[in-house]
Amino acid sequence: MDRILDIDLDFFLNKVSNARDDGKRLEKKKFYPWGKKTIKSFLENRCLLRRDSPIPGRIIKHHHKAFFFWRELILSKKISIPFELIRIDAHSDLGVADWGWIQVTSELLHKPIEDRIYPDESLLLGINEANYLAFVLACRWVKKLTFIIHPTWQDDLIKVYFKDFNIKSGFIQLNKFEKNELLEKGFDAEPSSTDLEPEIPVEFIPLIEYRNNQPFTLLTLSQSKSYTPKTSDKLIKVIKSYFKKI
Repeated sequence: MDRILDIDLDFFLNKVSNARDDGKRLEKKKFYPWGKKTIKSFLENRCLLRRDSPIPGRIIKHHHKAFFFWRELILSKKISIPFELIRIDAHSDLGVADWGWIQVTSELLHKPIEDRIYPDESLLLGINEANYLAFVLACRWVKKLTFIIHPTWQDDLIKVYFKDFNIKSGFIQLNKFEKNELLEKGFDAEPSSTDLEPEIPVEFIPLIEYRNNQPFTLLTLSQSKSYTPKTSDKLIKVIKSYFKKI
């Protein structure tokens, strides 16, 4: 089984932040990146990456572009599905305060599997950098999911994506809902499911406890300008040395 290491540059900051309302980079006086030596130590000792043995990878500007990159590799049979996904990200990217969850549960999941890989890309309902992971899960690409948790992580999980609406269940399990009911109830009540997707084991590991023990097949690195200060960009070159662009 392929194993993908999905990294967001916003993880390597002193604290977690949401994007600025004006779309500009974060303030460097409030948010500052890890040192280069610390990054190297983490990648080598915790992730078991090696500069003398780089793995395939790619840099993307916005995290939802990982969806399209992975789709490209899946369709060209360069990676197999389902794969194991390990996420090093300051956010869950399951969606917060947007309508993407309604699109996923009441429309996308009602489509055949082969059609789900072409999601809505509209601004209001479509895939974006804050919700793209839900679209990935809806495609049944993921066999196992692991979140590496930032020390200052703010719980941004949506219970509707978890088994029995329980974030602590240990499983992601997407539900197919009827749109009319969702629009009426929203987050105020648990809608009745018409069908359940397969369970996906999910694990949350604090940063200080994470130690990888198997090789990765692929690495994606998101620059995520809206969630990082410009000073974070210096870390891109460091991380690039552990993968070869494909």
